[in-house]
Amino acid sequence: MNFNRNSTVYITRISPTSASSAQKDYKTFLSDLRWDNTPHNHIQVSDFLGFIVDDDETKSKKVKIHKVIRVGSVEQRHETWNSNTPYNNNNNGKHSPGHRKPIYLSRELRSFPWTWWKQTVQYAPKCAWWMPQGTMKSRNPLRISAPEGLKYAVDEKEYRETYFGYEEVPEEENHPVSGEMKRN
Repeated sequence: MNFNRNSTVYITRISPTSASSAQKDYKTFLSDLRWDNTPHNHIQVSDFLGFIVDDDETKSKKVKIHKVIRVGSVEQRHETWNSNTPYNNNNNGKHSPGHRKPIYLSRELRSFPWTWWKQTVQYAPKCAWWMPQGTMKSRNPLRISAPEGLKYAVDEKEYRETYFGYEEVPEEENHPVSGEMKRN
């Protein structure tokens, strides 16, 4: 199944600060496609995870979408990941992430401009700098009509071709998820 209007999607912000633990974990992720689940291990196989990252070329933010292909066991957590102390120091020392199961993801399937995503799902419409804290379940922007001023093709195939230049790839060419897309 491809990312579409019926998909369950989570998002997480990757801090642009090179010294941040999220940035270090993201660089590790790019090599082994493994990421931490939510505090209650809600992310499941066939869900999607979008990383909100800074795009150096365009000086903007993008949501890079990956599909969850497997959920691992706690023992499979990456050795460099934080296990004993909380990711966020603002939670009074509670909620260490050592119980979180790793999720294994596909390579990037597609990306969306963060400003479009945020505006479409109407996250903090009066706060331009708003970002999620940690990993959160997101409203799916493909399920929502675009706000005034944003062109949105209701037909998903037309939308992919118009805005992202994607085409469907025959199943045998996929890595590692069936129905994955590639750029023209």
